[in-house]
Amino acid sequence: MAKVGSGRLDGLYGMESFTAEELHAHADQLEARAADPADADAPGWLRRRAARLRRVASQKERAAEHKDRRADHSRQQKADRMPLPVLTPPSQDHCPLQTAAGR
Repeated sequence: MAKVGSGRLDGLYGMESFTAEELHAHADQLEARAADPADADAPGWLRRRAARLRRVASQKERAAEHKDRRADHSRQQKADRMPLPVLTPPSQDHCPLQTAAGR
């Protein structure tokens, strides 16, 4: 019978609240428990759960990389679309430094 506890009945739902590093750390703990002969849980179940957590963690890492690439690409496109300002020298007719007496 499944124990009522963290990650037993809810499957992988709710894993979006954890970072990829936290999921890898939890998978390491599950693998250590699978190697422990005194643990009451089935080692095969623990290994499968650890593999699923690692899969979710790698998906999170890939999604973060994809998001960063998209943001960089979007920023670059915006920069390419922006027109550069045209700097022209001031004309002699509208020079603010000339005074009425100097004309």
